Amino acid sequence: MMKPNDYFQNHEKEMGSDLVEHMKKDATLEGFTDDELMMILFKMRAFQMGLTIMVANGLLPKEFDLDKMIAISDDVAEDVMIATRVRKEKE
Repeated sequence: MMKPNDYFQNHEKEMGSDLVEHMKKDATLEGFTDDELMMILFKMRAFQMGLTIMVANGLLPKEFDLDKMIAISDDVAEDVMIATRVRKEKE
């Protein structure tokens, strides 16, 4: 994951389209364009990759169990969606 990998990059591109189609079914994501959904997905992937690396390297405080990581991921997802909606409204 930390090294360039053609398989991983191709997999990500293929999965991205499928995930965007899945995201379109979520009422909280209603009204976003495909490009906006792709950017939301990218931001969440970047956050998740960082969190994963922190877990793998033992960089999280001990109180960060799986439930806490899920909760913080949910919070970040909400923050990203709200920020995207605010930017969209400013246009």
